[in-house]
Amino acid sequence: MFAKDSRFLEYTEEHNCLTYSFTLKRVVFFTITYLTCLAASATHIVGGDFYYEQTANGSYDVTLKLYMDCENGSPRAISDDAIAYVSIWNATNNALIRTETFSRTGPKYLDKVHYKCLIPPKDVCVSEYVYTRTVTINPGKDGVILAFQRCCRNNSINNIISPESTGATYWVKIPGTDLVSKNSSAIFKELPPNYLCTDAPLKFDHSATDADGDSLVYELYQPYKGAARDQPRPNGNAPIGGSGGFFKAPPFNNVIWGNAYNTYNQVSGDPKMEINRKTGELTLTPNLVGQYVIGIKVLEYRDGELIGETLRDYQFNVRNCQTTLVSNFQ
Repeated sequence: MFAKDSRFLEYTEEHNCLTYSFTLKRVVFFTITYLTCLAASATHIVGGDFYYEQTANGSYDVTLKLYMDCENGSPRAISDDAIAYVSIWNATNNALIRTETFSRTGPKYLDKVHYKCLIPPKDVCVSEYVYTRTVTINPGKDGVILAFQRCCRNNSINNIISPESTGATYWVKIPGTDLVSKNSSAIFKELPPNYLCTDAPLKFDHSATDADGDSLVYELYQPYKGAARDQPRPNGNAPIGGSGGFFKAPPFNNVIWGNAYNTYNQVSGDPKMEINRKTGELTLTPNLVGQYVIGIKVLEYRDGELIGETLRDYQFNVRNCQTTLVSNFQ
């Protein structure tokens, strides 16, 4: 691959973060830089929610919640996400309006468990980071889309194709003024448990609240792809170091389901996962160990007209659980 006399050799390599031209003397430097870039695109985010509350005409309190793998996620990648780059788009012509930066609070370590009398698995840890900011937005007649994009998902995910190179886009749409004069998004009340147990029925209240009193309808949806490995943290600019990159414009592409999985069969289960359209009750009896990307959507209706939707892209961890119960019959 390299000539014997490195004085006359120039080798150019395209990789995740930068393009370098180097001689053999710079191989060590390239190796270190390449590993740094891999850390930037590491798998650490396991889910996210996006909400907004309209506090006045043109003023919105926007909240992005990211759920991260604090057991297997890259500490470098988690640290890099101290700032979130949120892109704002025209919802009709998909033109980029501007980019906003959000800072975060956290982590809050989540220990939600659905079952009793179990020995908790040691390889499941989820932390919550909350990004908030008051943003001045004029949705106009077209409405606007707010989006956060990141790469990548855990490579151990079972139900989508190429999860290690598939990012995620968390987004929410503010409707145009022709549709409604004022609106706040629906907000999910609870987060699903950190892990599920094979052959153990799950019955979970996945309902939401709505400050405007809109009618809510629940359904499953196909989550969205996001950033790629070569530009893992888009900020709207060309890549610089392990950060940067161009946003992907709406409409966003969906993840690709793996064999035997689809929107209405997102997790291996018997009975399969379902959600009650009226109450938001989620039911599932998983029957196969693994990690699964799931999508839950709540739609807002006002006077019979659809005005908005809130999306939750999340990862279910299914385990063979160990109980602490011992039968001792005389």
